Amino acid sequence: MKLYLVFGVVVLLLVAAELFFRWRRSKSFTQRDIHLVTVQWHSILEHSGREPRFALIEADKLLDFVLKRKGFVGSLGDKLKKAEPLFSDIDGVWAAHKLRNRAAHEVGFHVSENDLHHALKIFKKALWDMGIKL
Repeated sequence: MKLYLVFGVVVLLLVAAELFFRWRRSKSFTQRDIHLVTVQWHSILEHSGREPRFALIEADKLLDFVLKRKGFVGSLGDKLKKAEPLFSDIDGVWAAHKLRNRAAHEVGFHVSENDLHHALKIFKKALWDMGIKL
């Protein structure tokens, strides 16, 4: 009888924890969050022609900000792993993030116009998937 009680309590705690984490991640954005992301996105687009590395890094940071607001924690890589089901093109998001890492860490790395355009398209779609309609 004691074993059933312990098992029941453990199951109840697991269900409660799962519900809590789902609730935390289902947070909706405030109007201020949406405005901030929209303004930042337009700034990224304005810089994309003149400063492609800057635009790429800022777009990556913007995705990180949105994931953080949704309740995900850790590095952006950790957040992407946890948020994978939310994205319609997780492979594209990873590719855009890896391109950002190369731009940020490799000396002399040049972001081509085509690569930047594709990465920004992926980041925009990821933000859309998260509920930010740009």
